[in-house]
Amino acid sequence: MLSLSGDALALIEKKQMPVTIGIPPSINGCCIEVTECPSVVFGVPQQMSEYTMQSIQGVVVYVPKCLNLNRPLAIRSKKIMGIEWLYMDGWKLV
Repeated sequence: MLSLSGDALALIEKKQMPVTIGIPPSINGCCIEVTECPSVVFGVPQQMSEYTMQSIQGVVVYVPKCLNLNRPLAIRSKKIMGIEWLYMDGWKLV
């Protein structure tokens, strides 16, 4: 399940652009595999065949087909020194 926080909705409304969740990078070792948290950016993905388009709370969000949404995740915004960006909250390294 994927949701958008109020602060993220405000930022998306201000930018008036769709949101793309990046394909999460995986790190493979001899005995462990870790999948890092995906990025969240404005705009459409370059490789549309690897994404599905979803409408979440009235916002167009491109979600990678490989993304496992078993646990609740939220897209939130963060602001430091006047720069505001989106990030994925609730991601667990597995």
